[in-house]
Amino acid sequence: MREIEPQEVQEFATQQNAFYRDYNLYKPTSAAAIDANVNQVIADQRIYRFFVAVDGTGTLLAGARVWVRGPIKVEVVNQSPVPATGNAPGEGFLPPLSTIRELQVDGFWHLQGHERTAVTLWEALPWRCAAYGTILIMARDPRDPLLKLLVPETSQQPTFAIAHALYGPAMAEPQRLIYPMGRV
Repeated sequence: MREIEPQEVQEFATQQNAFYRDYNLYKPTSAAAIDANVNQVIADQRIYRFFVAVDGTGTLLAGARVWVRGPIKVEVVNQSPVPATGNAPGEGFLPPLSTIRELQVDGFWHLQGHERTAVTLWEALPWRCAAYGTILIMARDPRDPLLKLLVPETSQQPTFAIAHALYGPAMAEPQRLIYPMGRV
């Protein structure tokens, strides 16, 4: 797993668009859009990073865009209870100093037949992004098979329901999965 290289941007866009072509609310991406994202810098830090899993021949098997939100927004938890921070490293669910710097993952895709590679990429992202943030988040349609691969069923995850689809590049169809639009 590594960050995307400039010559792979078009292939990344093509594979992501193919993966999400049947999702409601998905707006196709392009090499130009990815290049524009890669070049956005705030406080001397790139705020978008693109990661890929490749095979021995360099073929892209899975990929994800990570929005490094730390330079834009930091959440500080004041007076957190001891169980939240823990008494020893690794015991609590809040990072040291109770400061949360989000890393939002979107556009996560994989080639058909490479589900295990997708899981490996997902599991590697927190380690590869540790210098940029403290918590990794990704919204998915609860019906999405990818969600079932990446998150154990025993995990306590919030779920959502769509009351109305207000905007999308194509007519929304209830049987199609929803592409999450992210959060503020």
